[in-house]
Amino acid sequence: MTRLVVDRNSPIPLYFQVAQHLENAISSGELPTGTLLQNEVDLARSLGLSRPTMRRAMQHLVDKGLVTRRRGIGTRVVQPKLRRPLELTSLYDDLNRAGRKPSTEVLSFETVDAGEDVAAGRSDAGGGETSASRGVRVGAGARISGFGEGPAAGGGAAGVASPGPLTILLSDAASLSR
Repeated sequence: MTRLVVDRNSPIPLYFQVAQHLENAISSGELPTGTLLQNEVDLARSLGLSRPTMRRAMQHLVDKGLVTRRRGIGTRVVQPKLRRPLELTSLYDDLNRAGRKPSTEVLSFETVDAGEDVAAGRSDAGGGETSASRGVRVGAGARISGFGEGPAAGGGAAGVASPGPLTILLSDAASLSR
């Protein structure tokens, strides 16, 4: 890591100078995810700062979601959480903007008999068929979410196709085209 020198004559608080330097090292990859940082006492001593100043710098990084602190283990760099702005955007766009290279892997897509719970939510409550899909959303090579199975997708039991958001949209589109 590049040597950090704090400017004691700067109007920028010392803790913030340290936090900015560490944040830049994390975002540039100089401090990769999983790196265990020196303890506060050693870092403070090496920079000629007080322990409370160093603690505040570390807390600033914790608050930003860049590091986690565990008693007896230390401070570790973590994968930054995706921050989504308060606007109407898609997960794909947010991941793409963050440089996480999003993709969706469709695991299955099939036509199935609509159960009572799906038929009740459709305009043509006569049952019939609907589309069921299962997939995984991936960003930067790591699984972000899944869809089409289990309680999170619509209340079904794990391993049973249940109506996720995509399934509902597809079945509604099918009923409009009739």
